[in-house]
Amino acid sequence: MSLAPALHMVGKTRRAIRVLETAIDSLPTTDAAQATVQMASLQLLVGDPATVLRLLQTALSVLRRKNDVLWQGRALTTRGVAQTRLGRFAAADADFAAAEALFASQGDEFDAAGMRQNRGWTAAYAGDVPTALAHYDQAEAAFAAIDLPPSADLPLDRANVLLYAGLANEARELAKQTAETLATAGQVGYRADVLLVLSHAALACGDPEAALAAAAEARLAFARLGRHGWTALAGYAAVRARWGSGDRSARALSVACATADELTAAKLAGPAFDARLIAGRTALALGRRPAARRELALVAAKRAHGTPEQRSRAWMATALLRIDDGQRGSAFRALRAGLDVIDRHRATMGATELRAHASNHATDLATLGQRLAIESRRPAAVLEWTERWRGAALRLPPVRPPDDAELAADLAALREVHTDLERAAAEGGPTAALSRRRAALEASVLRRTRRVSGAAHAADEVAIPAQLVEVLGDAALVEIAAVDERIYGVTMVDGRLKLHTLGDVPTVVAELDSIRFSLRRLAVARGSTRSVAAARAAMLHSAVVLDGLLLAPMLREIGDRPLVVVPPGGLHTLPWSALPSCATRDVTIAPSATTWLQCMLARPPKRSRVVLVAGPGLPGADDEVAALGLVHQHATVLTGGAATAVAVSTALDGASLAHVAAHGHFRGDNPLFSSLALADGPLTVYDLERLSRAPYRFVLSSCDSGLAGVRSGDELMGLAAALFPLGTAGLVASVVPIPDQATLPLMLALHERIAAGDALSAALAGARTTLDADDPRQYAAGAAFVALGAQ
Repeated sequence: MSLAPALHMVGKTRRAIRVLETAIDSLPTTDAAQATVQMASLQLLVGDPATVLRLLQTALSVLRRKNDVLWQGRALTTRGVAQTRLGRFAAADADFAAAEALFASQGDEFDAAGMRQNRGWTAAYAGDVPTALAHYDQAEAAFAAIDLPPSADLPLDRANVLLYAGLANEARELAKQTAETLATAGQVGYRADVLLVLSHAALACGDPEAALAAAAEARLAFARLGRHGWTALAGYAAVRARWGSGDRSARALSVACATADELTAAKLAGPAFDARLIAGRTALALGRRPAARRELALVAAKRAHGTPEQRSRAWMATALLRIDDGQRGSAFRALRAGLDVIDRHRATMGATELRAHASNHATDLATLGQRLAIESRRPAAVLEWTERWRGAALRLPPVRPPDDAELAADLAALREVHTDLERAAAEGGPTAALSRRRAALEASVLRRTRRVSGAAHAADEVAIPAQLVEVLGDAALVEIAAVDERIYGVTMVDGRLKLHTLGDVPTVVAELDSIRFSLRRLAVARGSTRSVAAARAAMLHSAVVLDGLLLAPMLREIGDRPLVVVPPGGLHTLPWSALPSCATRDVTIAPSATTWLQCMLARPPKRSRVVLVAGPGLPGADDEVAALGLVHQHATVLTGGAATAVAVSTALDGASLAHVAAHGHFRGDNPLFSSLALADGPLTVYDLERLSRAPYRFVLSSCDSGLAGVRSGDELMGLAAALFPLGTAGLVASVVPIPDQATLPLMLALHERIAAGDALSAALAGARTTLDADDPRQYAAGAAFVALGAQ
């Protein structure tokens, strides 16, 4: 019994099992039961979970009769793992909870904390991300309370659940760090597990070559350890990496089929299920119809079982089979059913970022729906499928823990350390400790918000054309979709829908980069007159090209009407008003037509209240707020040291109109830490999500405050995007950094029109006409700001 774990640690797992089998035959009853528990835990690594359950049933009956509390806990632990592998999640959680209580009763706080970790692992397998993260946090706290490091696989478990939630960059970084640590410690077994997670994370980050390399290394390590089920899982990771790289070869099909069979033999139903879907899709691409139908049928049969991701993929397989049968209408119904599974799953998540990343699982379903709709040339269907995918996470308000004083304290501490860090950097002092403190506080905020469940909220229905027509009035709606490197537009004008084929994605992306670069140069207006003129010429050229690619083909339909544009995520950074077709037009940009409709139907606060805020470090902010105070004479004004995060949050809550002139910081690594700089530190998206109601209308005159990160599923995340679920109906913000001195003329003209009763988009269009077109900074300011939302 002492030799077996040592053999396993050096990779001789099957020999360890044989040693225990020999020992069991020679041991007294209680000792034999203990050895059986040991053997079951090793069998779980190389054998059948159902067999493990049978072994443990016998052992547990002996251990309970002998009142062997410690080994009962160990048996329940192993049984919980086996139950989880078999998909019996409630039974597994009950086993781990019982084991936790047994260990705690013996004063074994380390193993009790480990059971809390295991409960998180089971919740993750069941698809309950908030519960999983809550258990991991509790486990870490329990380990810290006894001044012991957590078990080596806690970071592995956390990386797994981060990956499941779609937080691939975080999962990849954590897996890389953990793999390096384990390599130094010589822990080969755990390192192989981490390499497997690293492979999946690298693929999710768009790096199939790194994914394939990590999978190959993991497969070799598992084979050397005799962990054959895990060897199959590493093979599955390699299959996914080949699919992600675009490999549709006969070799890829053969490997996918063999891997699916290997996984099935190892009783690894979920991965086998996905490998078969990949094999079926590869066979379709190769024109091997019988092989494709065989593999897809095995997947489609599992529509009622497994995790939300697995069930949605079963519906994907069903749709592919129906397309192959020529039953496109039935295929659409299958795709809708798969998206319904994801919608229900997303609604259980409390954190905005988890909801956005949950949309990743809907990507293939929605893309296939869009492709079918485009092939059928049915604009209503294209609109429906684009809307089903787009902005879904923004239709649900974030769920906040009631009176979470600890979250508020973390946010306050984060602002304080941010200010200290900036001061230390400016003075040339040490910053490493402060940077670590900031990272720890950010991690704490992330964990507190992620572990809140959103089960109390159900996903809103997607807007239908009849609803949009009723509210749209004389305006025109343009919904833009990018499918298979081609851009399409659906126009809605006077109740008529029409589908248009627009430009190609690579050209649009190249010109988008060019126009943003030129606009940034104009905004600072540095260099000679000749260089400024060259920047303006380059910008105008890109604007004309983009106009021809995106809007010109639809001008006959939309005419000179006010325009509501719903672009794909990547085009939210486009300064739309710079395009010739939009130069003098009333233009509103929306994350989705459904979000726009919700904004249009939102009711303003009963009491009109205006808030004006000037943040630190902006030379023109105080002057801007003072000028706006003459337009809104009864406004609440917060400047200087009074403009703290708490004071500003309190003032913003429920305001009818808010204007914040403060440095904006967009965080590409985590858009929900995008912030506005205030007197005592940053006001982040997490702070805004704690408002009872965000301002009905919001103007952000700071640099790049309108930027949003685009997550899988075309979901937007960032300062601006976070406001719509919180009650904001209209927003004016910039998508290109603009010096604050250049914004005053635009902001003053904008607010004069708002005070006169104009909607934000009309006010912005009118304000642009008052600017000096010959002044490059004013010209850039007019182009950089966009109206988002509706009102």
